[in-house]
Amino acid sequence: MTAAGFACGAAGPAVLAAATATGLPFAYGLLPGLLLLPAGVALAFAGAAVLGTTDVPPDLAGLAGGVLNTAMESGATVLFAALLALGGGTAPLAAAALAFATMTAVTARPAPRGISRQVRASVRVFRGGGSSDRSGR
Repeated sequence: MTAAGFACGAAGPAVLAAATATGLPFAYGLLPGLLLLPAGVALAFAGAAVLGTTDVPPDLAGLAGGVLNTAMESGATVLFAALLALGGGTAPLAAAALAFATMTAVTARPAPRGISRQVRASVRVFRGGGSSDRSGR
């Protein structure tokens, strides 16, 4: 679902860039892009929420959810700031479409096995529970 969200999200800015460059009317130029982008982001966030909290122990679910939400908010803020820094026109929209397309390629592959063990070990270290290495080094 995350990869599908990023793909849909990539289509939104791409359509907006094309509509801006060619001067298409609102109904079949801007409106599809304005609908595709938030739909893609919603799908990507839903998939990320599932991936980010899967296999997290119940006593650490709040911490995992907090880290996940902070990462999602920070990522959107950084992307928005980058788009504003690039200025108006089609270049920022094309850059956003490229960023979403890159994330589609990254998330389309299956997650590595043992990811939940890595998350639990990271949380243990974060909480001061010792080394993430099983040998205690």
